[in-house]
Amino acid sequence: MQEREEFETFEFEDLTEDNSSFVNFEFGATEEKPKLFLDEDVYIKSNSPKLLKENQILAEYAAELAKKISLKKGERAIAYVNGSFIFGDFIQELIYNFNFKINELTISTLSLNLTNIDGLVWLFKWGNIKKLNLIISDYFYSHYRNTFVKEMIKIMEDYNFEFAVCRTHTKVALFDTEKGNKCSIYGSANLRSSNCLEMFTIEENSEVYDFHYEIHRRILDKYKVSKKTETGNKLFKTISEKENGKEKDKHG
Repeated sequence: MQEREEFETFEFEDLTEDNSSFVNFEFGATEEKPKLFLDEDVYIKSNSPKLLKENQILAEYAAELAKKISLKKGERAIAYVNGSFIFGDFIQELIYNFNFKINELTISTLSLNLTNIDGLVWLFKWGNIKKLNLIISDYFYSHYRNTFVKEMIKIMEDYNFEFAVCRTHTKVALFDTEKGNKCSIYGSANLRSSNCLEMFTIEENSEVYDFHYEIHRRILDKYKVSKKTETGNKLFKTISEKENGKEKDKHG
């Protein structure tokens, strides 16, 4: 494994003033109404991965947890972590420790900070990820669109980066590796620390990964920053369109 370099720190610039060098992140005035939607939740039934005793973990720090997990094909781990735990650091440590070479990393989070972006940039620099998809909440975007969001876009402009905003409260990280691993991490933790007890599950399961990825791919396609955000009900119609289409085809 290559030797890790010391982290650089990106200085946070005060970008509260208008800066014409950035794209205008206003959402569009119109939206395409979904033609099909479900009246019930979207769900999947899949074969459960193995939950080993050593993969039921309490951890205080991200690096500690990343070293404890034995994540082989078809395995699952469940972790409870304390308030100082930084989920973004854990994703980075996990990828680095396993030396995963990732085709696509997809993250959905309520909130994050520049330290998280710093870590993701280094995963690009180390050659661990080829593409990053990031979905953040409309709530977070509305508060930081002229500061953090602009700085993040500036930092990520040299990388294969896709960014979307919608009314989401999900905390999910998905990645598929060059060796065929498909991992999903989901739970209560945002990328940054929260000073709260948090928990999440990580599993290597292609069915679960494909299910989550398809949902988030639809969100990315429809809610890139050039598109208008929607309420939770309309957003649900967007992600459920395809399932309803499948049911229609199935029943003729």
